[in-house]
Amino acid sequence: MNIVQGIIAPVGFGRLRKLQTSINFATAGWNEVRSHEVFTVTGFVSALVFYRVTQSLTSGGAATVAFGDQGSTGRYSAAQAYTNLTAGNLVSPGATVSAFLRLWNNYFVSGTGNNADNVYIDWDLGYEIAAAALTGGIIEATCFWTPISDGATVALGNGEAL
Repeated sequence: MNIVQGIIAPVGFGRLRKLQTSINFATAGWNEVRSHEVFTVTGFVSALVFYRVTQSLTSGGAATVAFGDQGSTGRYSAAQAYTNLTAGNLVSPGATVSAFLRLWNNYFVSGTGNNADNVYIDWDLGYEIAAAALTGGIIEATCFWTPISDGATVALGNGEAL
């Protein structure tokens, strides 16, 4: 076992790893109108990402947030109003939020059948803010991943554009 960013993660090719971070939308660089990199993917990996709102999002305008990857920032969840992203909710596939998600045969079930377990080759994962900047709130992002190609990794992003 390794401790990564204070989280215990299994080691070895093909084993599931966990990487977690908190996104503070009161922090410049993470709250601007544009895409933001949360996890950096190098090589060929299988990844499953959860976004949990721990502090309700705030904005001075009509901000929307979409979650996805650098190929499509809305691939995981299309744009939704920041007012939907309230404490205690999880972002669900299909632009919804829910107090719970049920993982069933590698699919999230919360009124949708979208596949939440994806395979990536060098495509970073994150979100996109549109219409107005966010001014506060926190989302905890968790990525469970496993390498498919030798040397493949997932690391914490720095909020730069996807």
